Amino acid sequence: MLPVNEAARVSGAPTAILSHVSMSYDGRREVLHDIDFMLDQGEFLSIVGPSGCGKSTILRLIGRIKVLLELLGLSEFGHYYPRALSGGMRQRVALGRLLAYDPEIMLMDEPFGALDAQTKILMGYELLRIWTDYRKSVVFVTHDIEEGDRAIRPHLGHDGPARPD
Repeated sequence: MLPVNEAARVSGAPTAILSHVSMSYDGRREVLHDIDFMLDQGEFLSIVGPSGCGKSTILRLIGRIKVLLELLGLSEFGHYYPRALSGGMRQRVALGRLLAYDPEIMLMDEPFGALDAQTKILMGYELLRIWTDYRKSVVFVTHDIEEGDRAIRPHLGHDGPARPD
């Protein structure tokens, strides 16, 4: 990668940040290793390298990250460090990390356990919205009966034992 000349930079919030990003296909072939860069608003960045070095993978990652931030309602916070986010926002980021892998099955072990009651409810609805849009299989583990009920009943709209379609 070639950094853009400082004179070509435009001030403003970054539009994309990749920090310590590594990626491999099938766990065998590493195409990205510890990539770090920040794309400032209005900046022109050229990514140069031979075939197979990960240039297109970087583009797909940036695109997926932007889509996930929008999906999770965090577009305005993409340039924040995790420590600057609220607990609910951090949980949405954790959900986004899970979705970034595009798994067939989302395995969720007490994902909202550390949240306050109101944020738990909101995150439950966010999860249902995402599940409705993408229809991923979800295994949701919780010790909280109400949280388990909210994860299914509001979407299916009945009071009996429920199973996703």
